[in-house]
Amino acid sequence: MPDPSVYPSLPWSLDARILFALRRQLLADAPLRTAFPQDDQIAILEMAALLRTESIASPPCLALSILADEERETTSGYGAAYTTIVQLALVTSPPPRWGDTADLLRSRIVAQLRRIARRNGGVLQDPAGALLTEGVTRIQRVQLDATPLPSNLLLTVINIEYRSSIDLLDQEVLP
Repeated sequence: MPDPSVYPSLPWSLDARILFALRRQLLADAPLRTAFPQDDQIAILEMAALLRTESIASPPCLALSILADEERETTSGYGAAYTTIVQLALVTSPPPRWGDTADLLRSRIVAQLRRIARRNGGVLQDPAGALLTEGVTRIQRVQLDATPLPSNLLLTVINIEYRSSIDLLDQEVLP
């Protein structure tokens, strides 16, 4: 992963590295790419920016961001259990007319996202193969009825919780 371009002396956080790894995993999934054929339809974007967006050129799209993280010190004194909650914001067009379900596209995309998140036990690695997460601990309840956005598009939020073991001092994943 290249160094950050803004404030390059601040290294990437584990959260950011998890986001990049998940995006790579999503972009590599052939069935998912049928709904998201352009790379920019799956983007790392903070939820606040998404909610302020007045128009999206090519729905559906998927925005990845960090909802929360938490570290809990282990008994070893320097290690910690680290939890990262990644928020996926799925934006789709509303059905064109009453009674049209659009082939339940949101439900089908959410199901595929669950399959991808659980693949390999939810383990994520960086491009060099270094372990970033030990697995997915849970996928929180997904409200499939969607929330309307100011742009007249529909928002469905999926929260995926990942677990890692880290060194508290340098915030790096323990081997």
